[in-house]
Amino acid sequence: MSIAGDLNGFTHLKHLYFEQYDLWPSSRDGREIFASQAKNLAEVVPSLITITNVTSLYRPYMVARITRGENEQVASVEVGNGCGMEIGHEDEAFPWSPHDNSNM
Repeated sequence: MSIAGDLNGFTHLKHLYFEQYDLWPSSRDGREIFASQAKNLAEVVPSLITITNVTSLYRPYMVARITRGENEQVASVEVGNGCGMEIGHEDEAFPWSPHDNSNM
């Protein structure tokens, strides 16, 4: 990822949210590409523990969860599903989720 060098200066950056429209989260290839990119970025930015593709076309979002071994080296990258906040909906963390108001 071309932004890796710029992000390395953020020594406490743990969670990165970005948009990448050319990855298809339901395809094996898209998930493998995302995992590879996440691993490369995590190797350069040692504080990262999650990277989330918040492309609004696909929900839940594709998330890479990074585990580290000794000396903060990347031990594994697991790609799964996750969520995130949308700007303008800070009071409603998951605006895309169906709401059940019967218990309110």
